[in-house]
Amino acid sequence: MPTSTPPAPVKRGRRRDNRHQAIPLIYKHRNLLERCIGKLKQWRAIATRLDILASSYLAGVTIASLMLWLRQAELSDTL
Repeated sequence: MPTSTPPAPVKRGRRRDNRHQAIPLIYKHRNLLERCIGKLKQWRAIATRLDILASSYLAGVTIASLMLWLRQAELSDTL
């Protein structure tokens, strides 16, 4: 029966990995941006990039963003 080696002991004084504890504001804005992109992708024309010209695609993204913003503003007024 083969024996397994025990795990290496943790050294005292070793610093913990602080990559995930960086600036919380950056993660807050990143989360907000990812949620916005997810909501924009619910629009079929934006998710599939049906527009041929970049200007018409940008116009579609702008209109969708405005509609999301107005919907959010309407919901915040009713609360």
